[in-house]
Amino acid sequence: MRSGVQAVLFSSALILGSCVASAQSPLCDAVKQLIATKNLHTLATGPLVDLGAGGDAIQTRGPGKSILPRTKDCKVHQTSYKSSAGTDLSYYCELTDADPRGRDHKRIIRDLNSRLRPCMTGWSEREEFNESTSTLAWLNTYAVEYAKDGRKVSIIRLTSLEDTTSFSTTINVTDKFGK
Repeated sequence: MRSGVQAVLFSSALILGSCVASAQSPLCDAVKQLIATKNLHTLATGPLVDLGAGGDAIQTRGPGKSILPRTKDCKVHQTSYKSSAGTDLSYYCELTDADPRGRDHKRIIRDLNSRLRPCMTGWSEREEFNESTSTLAWLNTYAVEYAKDGRKVSIIRLTSLEDTTSFSTTINVTDKFGK
């Protein structure tokens, strides 16, 4: 009798474990594919075009593949610096299910992060919420960032202080070289 109960409990644990894993699977599989990409340039679907910014930075951007579920408007962005041998390369997409009318920005980021966290085992995690009280500021930033081996994966929600209906929520992968 005892071994029959153990077998049922073991079988139930296996079924529940596989259900949890399959629930995470579409996002985690895509995130793992994304973070395994050695060169973010390979995610571009067209040429990177000069954005014409002056100063020390040369910025280029182009369209990118949509790898992660529930994303759109993906881009590959490169910033090269004239004064140093440094380059930032990033891939980012807008999250389509980030509650565009929601006002509880911290909760929205934490909800999105609860889906990302199981995919980021072994990465350091940092939350940062910057809500401005200054009349000179024009943007609030809500973010969670994971870092490992020089790569960062972030979910960022930007809100405009001038237009309280304007939000942008993206998932970003960033590499820094030579700085």
